Amino acid sequence: MNKGVKISIVDDNKIFREGLRFFIENNTEWQILHEVSSGTEFVNLNMSDFPDIVLMDINTPGRNGFESTFDFMAKHLRFDIKVIALTMYLNDFQKISFLNAGISGCILKKDVYHELSEAVETVLNKGVYFKMFVNNK
Repeated sequence: MNKGVKISIVDDNKIFREGLRFFIENNTEWQILHEVSSGTEFVNLNMSDFPDIVLMDINTPGRNGFESTFDFMAKHLRFDIKVIALTMYLNDFQKISFLNAGISGCILKKDVYHELSEAVETVLNKGVYFKMFVNNK
């Protein structure tokens, strides 16, 4: 497992964010750099250190995760940062939009605790993680 991976969490559900933080802090050696409730808030952060991985909720109020991912990369000129989308459900439009937005992977929220380590490892080492594209029902 990659040690010292720097993570940012972007999700509007405070309970989900706190659970994800707890899971990461107690099951990995990753460092959480940021935890915010919207993509807009994430884009507007003044960063002194950048994450390796952003765990981005796709369905956030205001600007969605696709728009926020694109805006973040353009604003900071950091196209090397990997974004893993988090979503409750997946529709066909979202499947098409992931790669266009620069998103490197996707996990259904119901599977996040089972797939997160594998997704982070895969994205860091192989570039993309879309396991649930095979069957998301």
